[in-house]
Amino acid sequence: MKAKLYPAIFEKNEDGFLVTFPDLQGCITDGDDIYQAYEHAQEALGLYLDDEELLPEATKNLDKIKVAQNEYVMLVAADTSYPIIYFDQDFFMQINKILINRNLTKYRLAKELNINESYINKVFNGKRKPSPAVAKKIGNYLGFDWELFFE
Repeated sequence: MKAKLYPAIFEKNEDGFLVTFPDLQGCITDGDDIYQAYEHAQEALGLYLDDEELLPEATKNLDKIKVAQNEYVMLVAADTSYPIIYFDQDFFMQINKILINRNLTKYRLAKELNINESYINKVFNGKRKPSPAVAKKIGNYLGFDWELFFE
């Protein structure tokens, strides 16, 4: 059974917090403050767990994790509140055309809307349904009816 709780390293920097998971290679996110960083860490962990079939064992002894003076270790529970579903790819081809016409990347859209980039990628690849709040942000920003995400 997959572990749903993993230690994360929260690194304080001039932009806020960078979050990495020492047990999960490539699982990285950030946030403007500790609360947003933790929320993004929950989302990133949930997405990572959805993608991986074989997960490493979570480090149980947090004292074994070495951190710098500006870093903190916290246990993070995965946010798996939204089931993975697959959308009609034509819908996302249309959204990608809007991005291209506006010279936007998914990364820039995520930053502009303050949404986790891995979450945006899952939404735009049709693997995760966005929350209504995220759907509204994307729809309003790109100029289409956000309810299309739920049809």
